[in-house]
Amino acid sequence: MIRKSPLFLASCVGFVALPLAAAEAPLTFNRDVRPILSNNCYKCHGSGGTANGGFNFSLIVPRLIETGKVAPGQPDASRIYARVRDGSMPPGPDKPSAAELETLRRWIEAGAKDWDPDFCAV
Repeated sequence: MIRKSPLFLASCVGFVALPLAAAEAPLTFNRDVRPILSNNCYKCHGSGGTANGGFNFSLIVPRLIETGKVAPGQPDASRIYARVRDGSMPPGPDKPSAAELETLRRWIEAGAKDWDPDFCAV
């Protein structure tokens, strides 16, 4: 029987665990993004909102895309992301957290999908 040192075993465990820890879970609109937009945008930019900024469809992804508010695959070209990132939106002291901003960025970068495969599964 070949005896392995604790250091060798620890390095093997670290090597196996590293890729698993580094992988990010795929985002879904309903679970990850809708709560951010609902909590931070919908009051003013939702169907019952005041249509501030010329729109009241903050949870309707196809409209966000067709009006250029969200540019799938391009967070920096997405007006919503830019306004939240620079702190101008939402107004007032309550802002999305850094984690929420990162979720929004990742969602846009991944194509800003408005459907959830798990939600639609039979």
